[in-house]
Amino acid sequence: ITVSASDLSLDQAKAQALSEIAQTRFNVETGGVIVAGKFYGTDRDSQSAIARASGTVSWKCNGTVTRDIEQEDGSSVSTVCVAAPEFADSDMDAVGTAVTAHVADAYARESALMAAINAADSVTALRAIDLTAGWASVPPPDPGE
Repeated sequence: ITVSASDLSLDQAKAQALSEIAQTRFNVETGGVIVAGKFYGTDRDSQSAIARASGTVSWKCNGTVTRDIEQEDGSSVSTVCVAAPEFADSDMDAVGTAVTAHVADAYARESALMAAINAADSVTALRAIDLTAGWASVPPPDPGE
């Protein structure tokens, strides 16, 4: 809480603290994660894209080869790969799992702090709550490769 105790009522101080932790949760939630040494964004669009990619067929390729890839409905799609295709679902599944855990941890920390804030019976008790501790670290943004 950034305003002096004499300037705020308990209700105002609680509202400010709740606003501060909501902003911190959003910053942590959308700040990204490192999985297998690589940065992945966790903004809302990235979360959606990663969730869509998890559990779907992904291919890694290393030399030019054309393969007919059979689809679930029995049809096939001609796919150009660079070498023999290698199934790589586990890569995106690991990223999806890490992102899901990262987001869940951010919401869990916010929830715990909300409970502590709402239970505070004075501005002094509220100020004793460390609103900055216990959050996941946010990696620096990926500068690109």
